[in-house]
Amino acid sequence: MGGASFDEVLAATPGGLGARAVTTPRLHPVLAGPEQWAATVWATEAEVRQPGAVTPERLQRLALEVTWLKLHGFVQVCRLLAEFHASASGPHLGLSPDNVMFTLAGQGRSAAPVRHAFEAWLVDVGTMRQPLPQGVGLLGANAQLPTAAPDVPRAFVSPLVEAARNTVELVLHVHARAAGAERAGTLLLELKVVRERPDGVQAGDLVRLVPEGRLPVLGDQPLVARVASVGRDVVTAELQLPAEMGAALPQALPPFVATATFHRRLDAGADRFALGMLLARALLGHDRRDLFAVRELWDGILDRLASSAARQADPGKRAASLRGLLESERQALASESVLWPAAWREAVPNPVPTAIWRELMLLIGRLLTAGTPIATAPDADGDVLAPVLATAEDLLARLQIERSEVDVRAKELTTVALQMAATATAAMVGPGGSA
Repeated sequence: MGGASFDEVLAATPGGLGARAVTTPRLHPVLAGPEQWAATVWATEAEVRQPGAVTPERLQRLALEVTWLKLHGFVQVCRLLAEFHASASGPHLGLSPDNVMFTLAGQGRSAAPVRHAFEAWLVDVGTMRQPLPQGVGLLGANAQLPTAAPDVPRAFVSPLVEAARNTVELVLHVHARAAGAERAGTLLLELKVVRERPDGVQAGDLVRLVPEGRLPVLGDQPLVARVASVGRDVVTAELQLPAEMGAALPQALPPFVATATFHRRLDAGADRFALGMLLARALLGHDRRDLFAVRELWDGILDRLASSAARQADPGKRAASLRGLLESERQALASESVLWPAAWREAVPNPVPTAIWRELMLLIGRLLTAGTPIATAPDADGDVLAPVLATAEDLLARLQIERSEVDVRAKELTTVALQMAATATAAMVGPGGSA
């Protein structure tokens, strides 16, 4: 946690340690033991705390190492989440520090610091499922309405999840026709809005239609279909019927009026908000800013982005707006935030290279806005975490270079400075030995 003592780590754990209260303190002698920070020459945690032990040079190396370690943990969580998406065919929606655990290898006696040999784990089964709407219509084996469990910390719950908890109900004019022989039993539905627009409805959502009168073959039963596309005033959907019912239907049904209830269907992309909050908490939380203050900071930035994004349809232009907002908050988002104690942050401003830190903040913003009307990057087809991992791994490699070269550059700069000072002194003294 950027130089926090072990006691401070325990005190900062949201909700306490719970079942970990017995096992976690055993880590103290390991993490506080000799040579547990590769970037420093400090021997033990106690020596780190001694007055005068902290120098700006050491703090810069420590900040680089802490940022690298935290980003390394974030990359591991992204990979685990991608595996979860592939196996569950849906989002996790429960991602938070409560279910991300790290195991450490070794007992602190090896040459490498223990905290460099960690492995992340997701320790729960993830998302809950809402009951599917009932009615005539085959939704398929993969049909599901995932939602977040009620005990997920609110700071990590995506606005997409909040929106999906509220169903959208509209009165619609419906035109239905058969899809054709190659898609026997499928009805194509054109749903025209009578009064309100279908705001918030997306392709893949489920819709339950309650006709106002009886329909041929179908009677007065509710119909359940998948949304195929959403226009300004028209929604199209596909209704898959049981074979015998589909065979008995005419090529087209007479137009009818129905009350439609739309159920939002969240996909794997809904987990990106929680990933963004995990990264924001890791990089920006310290002894004077807790998780809720980090969330408040970003909520303010995103509210301002939403105000400007209302006039910008292009994600690239919204990304440019986000860059400007991050620049306006550069003091609150400064890279010394990665160091836990206030005294250390004051001693070494901006210890992480500005270009790398700016990209980290942009990555957080990209994750927090993904899939929303203020998204700062277009959604990729397929694996939604692939571009996130690509960006994070690139930044990880750049940080690794900074970690390995910072001492070399410092020595080179010192040598050059000494040579320049000697040259200047010789010029002032002159060839005769006097100024």
